[in-house]
Amino acid sequence: DVAAFLPTIHGVRAIETIARLALPGVDPMREADALLQAEVADIDGILPIAGAAAFLASLPPERWAIVTSAPRELALLRIAA
Repeated sequence: DVAAFLPTIHGVRAIETIARLALPGVDPMREADALLQAEVADIDGILPIAGAAAFLASLPPERWAIVTSAPRELALLRIAA
């Protein structure tokens, strides 16, 4: 049931979501890694939010941070895209 499932995954790491499903024969670590590799390979079409880069550039680098449930590797790729 997609309508019931989607609200449970926002802000939750993939491995936790997969583990919570407790699907027989599914290794949460392996599945989360496969998902990460697919997401890393698919950054085409990521567009910046208008004004975000200029806003961040106006701040001292030590005064802002990105908070995400994404793995660091994926977050850095998406920020750079």
